[in-house]
Amino acid sequence: MIVLGTSLREQAYAAMKRHFPNSLMFLEIARQAAWVGSDLGNICAWLGQDGDELALKYLMDMQDAQNPDILGRLVRLQKNGHPINWADMAPHIAQDSFGRVPDLRPFGFRRHHVEMTYVDGRN
Repeated sequence: MIVLGTSLREQAYAAMKRHFPNSLMFLEIARQAAWVGSDLGNICAWLGQDGDELALKYLMDMQDAQNPDILGRLVRLQKNGHPINWADMAPHIAQDSFGRVPDLRPFGFRRHHVEMTYVDGRN
């Protein structure tokens, strides 16, 4: 998800903190990754066809999770004094963990394609 505007970002952060407190390290890493030109941690909704059903799922981009160039940029960002939300990261670092990805399954859905005639289910 890309959230534009400071007020909306603050509301989105508050919602994440309330509903997914164990995912705040992922959120912080994704925020930093955006600064270095990566989509690491970016979440998007994906509507696809699965047999006779349309399914809305959420996908998290983790392609750069082991990209040495991006990881190096993140280290340099930190060393150059970029603001880092250590309060959200420290509990996970202390446990040698990244926390958990947000479970967005409750926000997805599956519907028989005839219930959604306004969606073209062709691949």
